[in-house]
Amino acid sequence: MLPGTLIGALFNPKVGKLYDAKGPKLGIIFGNVLLAISLSFLSINTGQLSFLTIMFLYIGFTVGRNFPMNTIITNTLDKISLSDKTNANAFFQTTNQFLGSLGTSVASLVVSNSISLEKGTHNLFILLLCLALFNFIGVFKILNKKSLD
Repeated sequence: MLPGTLIGALFNPKVGKLYDAKGPKLGIIFGNVLLAISLSFLSINTGQLSFLTIMFLYIGFTVGRNFPMNTIITNTLDKISLSDKTNANAFFQTTNQFLGSLGTSVASLVVSNSISLEKGTHNLFILLLCLALFNFIGVFKILNKKSLD
């Protein structure tokens, strides 16, 4: 997890530059595509993946998760008044921590309540892929209805 987290953190300035240059749509779409692709490979090939392959796919997962999340937070903070930015940022940070804890709990339940570790991990990747695809569909519906710029 450490390489994915470090590389994801190193990409944050690139996300900001992309947002400044092209607006929010490209970062949101790119991140969701990368997230769906990495989760597809993880869920399809769970038992056959080497350590290095899992590491690189996790890097793709982390970067794919960070791109839309950071872009949406930045875009939202750009749209609200200066006096509300502190509260909105606190809301985003609190929600992020809460949902991260909830996700970790759900992931551990899915893995631990399966026949084997491999089967549980496979089930978790499928669950995450379904959530990513649901998110992907929602993002495209929103992007087609509204302009984020």
